[in-house]
Amino acid sequence: MPEVPVSGSCEVSAPASPEAVIAALQAVIVELQARIADLERQLGLNSGNSGKPPSSDGLKKQPARVSSLRGRSWSPFIAGAPREAFLEVPRPVPEAIT
Repeated sequence: MPEVPVSGSCEVSAPASPEAVIAALQAVIVELQARIADLERQLGLNSGNSGKPPSSDGLKKQPARVSSLRGRSWSPFIAGAPREAFLEVPRPVPEAIT
């Protein structure tokens, strides 16, 4: 596992009080949490949500875009209903007034 460089040193040259060791370790934890948050933010960036060029996205396949509903052919029929239910019904011809 590669070593994570931290600016603070955890090595103690002389015996220190437990409170001093705890405070030093808490400072290292806060620094590492900030670094993890920054790396997770960078991991979520791609050319779609940042100023990076598309060539920096790598070879990972982009998710398929949802096509517009306008592109589909519209059908007045309801799925599962018999087609005869939607056929045009002949209307009665009104009688001519003489």
